[in-house]
Amino acid sequence: MARVGLGVTESGNFPAAIKTVSEWFPKKNAPLQPVFLILAQTSVLFLPP
Repeated sequence: MARVGLGVTESGNFPAAIKTVSEWFPKKNAPLQPVFLILAQTSVLFLPP
C-alpha cells in the first residue's frame, strides 16, 4: 500500500520542480534552468544511501 501511495504522490513532483525552478531563476538566467534540473537529478547518484 505504501508503494502505491508513493507512486501516486510522486508523479506530481517533477512538474512541480520544473515550475518552481522556472519561477526561481531570473529571466536572464533562463538558459541555466535545464542544467540545474539535470544536475539536481543526477546528484542522487553520488549521494550515499
